[in-house]
Amino acid sequence: MGPAGFDDGEWELYDLGDDPTETRDLSDANPGRVAELSRRWDELARAGQVYPLDEGSLWRWIARRDADRVHEQPLTLWPRTPSLDHWRSSRLLWHRTCDITIDITHATGDAGVLVAHGDQGGGYVVWVEHGRVHTAFNDGNGHLTELDGGELPSGPATIGLRIEALGGWHTNLVLSVGGDERARADDLPMLFPMAPFEGISIGRDPRSPVHWDLHQRHGSFAFSGAIHQVHYQPGEPAPDHPENFLEIIRQIGSAFE
Repeated sequence: MGPAGFDDGEWELYDLGDDPTETRDLSDANPGRVAELSRRWDELARAGQVYPLDEGSLWRWIARRDADRVHEQPLTLWPRTPSLDHWRSSRLLWHRTCDITIDITHATGDAGVLVAHGDQGGGYVVWVEHGRVHTAFNDGNGHLTELDGGELPSGPATIGLRIEALGGWHTNLVLSVGGDERARADDLPMLFPMAPFEGISIGRDPRSPVHWDLHQRHGSFAFSGAIHQVHYQPGEPAPDHPENFLEIIRQIGSAFE
């Protein structure tokens, strides 16, 4: 189970008691023993999640099972739910555009974090402070980009954050209210596969904060208004998404097999 098409023809058999340096392959003389051992190896490999096998081409880290595609589907998160795990959260926007829609009801004086994804090592956060909506993007390289989306009217509001994957490991960030663009930052570094380390949290930024200065001012900063839902809509993969090169990577692996 790998890009190079491993099968039973790859097996060799040695008697390590008599031949510790493995100079005499006994597989041709003992096909039954080879078959028995290969079946057992396969059972243990499946139980231990050894598959898919890898020839050093990184294929196993990029190719995903069909069952994993569920982690890249649109997702709606509700208030007071636990933080979404790191892996599930990262698949929503890694190497792909993602539109985040936040439905709230806001009254004068309400403030707090609406959604936070990540920590000091990288991520993004959307919050309301002094009647204005903001977002910040921590690129994980020591740079924080903060956008001011302007005043947020009282009553129901829909806030949008678009994280647009451009390819070449670059991202555009667009903040909107009611469908109207309020602020944007272009050509930011894309968040890397291991960041954000923390998953998505609704209504506050617990644990390690995305925006340290905001945390210094307010702590986890729970939103005092009402959050109705936060919806993630992943888009198509970026042009240079690694999965677009799976066939090339498979051929590289096969060439060295």
